[in-house]
Amino acid sequence: MKAIENLGFPNVDPRSFSGGNLQSRKSIEARIIDRLAPPHVVVNAAGEIIHYSTRTEKYLERPRGAPNCHVLSMARKELRFELQSALAEATRKRRAVCRNNIVLETEGDRTECVSLKVEPLPDPDSNSLDYLIHFTEPHARDAVLLDTISDASEWAENENQLRDCLKATVEKYETSLGELISANEELASLNEEMQTSNEEIQSSNEELESSKEELRSLNEELQTVNHELLQKIAALDRANSDQQNMFFSTRIATVIIDLGLNIRSFTPSASELFSVISDDVGRPFSDLATQIAYSEIHADIRNVRETETTLERRVQSRDTEPLHYLARLTPYYTSAGPFDGVVISFINITNLVRAEERVQVLFANRLKMMQTMATSLAHELNQPLAAISSYLNVLRLLLPLPLEARRISVEGALDFAVGQAMRAGLIIKNLREFIASSEPDKTIFSIGGLIVQTCGLIDDEMKIGDVHLMLHLGVEEDEVIADRTRIKQILLNLMKNAREAMESTKRRELTIVTASVEDGMIRIEVKDTGAGLAEAVVGRLFEPFLTTKDGGMGIGLAMARMIVEAHYGKIWAEPNSGGGTILAFTLPSAKEALVIR
Repeated sequence: MKAIENLGFPNVDPRSFSGGNLQSRKSIEARIIDRLAPPHVVVNAAGEIIHYSTRTEKYLERPRGAPNCHVLSMARKELRFELQSALAEATRKRRAVCRNNIVLETEGDRTECVSLKVEPLPDPDSNSLDYLIHFTEPHARDAVLLDTISDASEWAENENQLRDCLKATVEKYETSLGELISANEELASLNEEMQTSNEEIQSSNEELESSKEELRSLNEELQTVNHELLQKIAALDRANSDQQNMFFSTRIATVIIDLGLNIRSFTPSASELFSVISDDVGRPFSDLATQIAYSEIHADIRNVRETETTLERRVQSRDTEPLHYLARLTPYYTSAGPFDGVVISFINITNLVRAEERVQVLFANRLKMMQTMATSLAHELNQPLAAISSYLNVLRLLLPLPLEARRISVEGALDFAVGQAMRAGLIIKNLREFIASSEPDKTIFSIGGLIVQTCGLIDDEMKIGDVHLMLHLGVEEDEVIADRTRIKQILLNLMKNAREAMESTKRRELTIVTASVEDGMIRIEVKDTGAGLAEAVVGRLFEPFLTTKDGGMGIGLAMARMIVEAHYGKIWAEPNSGGGTILAFTLPSAKEALVIR
């Protein structure tokens, strides 16, 4: 302290510095450091400059092109090799590295030797290192002027310095050569490794190419299989849709149950017979309430399950007017073949049962009619046969007598006998035609058109008999399902009977009327203004061989009744309010029949 005081500096208390003076002092110290410290830069591990000091322009230059802060790009070309080598060694060894006596060209074709030092700067905040590069400039007395030395004394003074520079340069290049050889060996080893890796990569590439071809082939096969599967799925979808539409469009009540007697599926019509909804799938079939009087159904299901045979029964509903069903229980087989349940179907056969009942009634009526005809035939044939017997007895008595004693001629008696025989033959012929009539050939036609056509056939007879013909066809859609020829025969027979019934009356009006009636039938009426029918005759009018006309056979109306009943219609007679008789019959309407279907 005394020495410092002797230097003449005044004593200053550090506490006397104010805030502004302290800042000024720091600024002065920074200037002194910048002036006295050697030029230096700080770079990061990638070689990018993160701090410059002053007086670095002698060693660093800004490169052309885009801005670049890399120290090797900005270093002078004479420094670039040494700087790169020093940075690599400092990075590898993590210690300070020096490079001395680097010849640097300066202005005026002068050269000087420069030393540089690369020193790692650890960063406490991260694991990476920054590097301090500072350049040491020679003193002015150590500068070498290689190009302008002309004086022998200067050459002697600098000879030792040149030798040192040369020796440093040789050592530097030997070191660089060793590093280069080592680097070449490392590169050769690395090259071999790279070649081995390249061969392995090529082998792997070939394997990948082979795998790629296999995958491509497999992909094509998978695409083919996928296409086939899509086609099969589409076919299965179509088949399933067809089966589903058939399943739901049928009006047959069907329930499918599995081996455990649980509901698997059912048609919509099944809900009309069983209290079943879509949520009942999987429930026991025995839980369902039914409208069918079929107490044996569970026993029949077990029987089909045990025997795998089809079973059929006729059952009916519990309604007031019961509907008739054909219950069919069949085994359910899977596509693979094994038995897997029971299919229960209920086919509505109400129309069939009623048709069978009508057929039975018709058969009974026909049998009764045959009995009546047999009785009537015996009665009708008895008269001509008795007459033939009487005339033959007369002939037997006349033949022994002389001609003058005979009251009647033999020829006359034979004529009478032959006439009665022919009458008996005609009765048998008509009866045969009546019995041998075949089933009607039913077609759809307009009954009004047939009436008009039939009236045209008999119009001349009506004019000759002075009969006024009137038509009241009150049905617009008057198509019927019937045998056209036989219905025409009935109309002709009824119209002729009406004309003959009015021969003894002054008022002769024949009226034909059509009208729609219940049960899908069309009624046809033939009205006349004749004498009418006796009450005793009306009830037996349609019996065979019963006639109210002289010389009539009594077959026409009986055949008309049989034809009408074969068409599921009715025929009857009733008095006409204006005098005379009404003969009416019904035929099924084609419109109603098509709606029922």
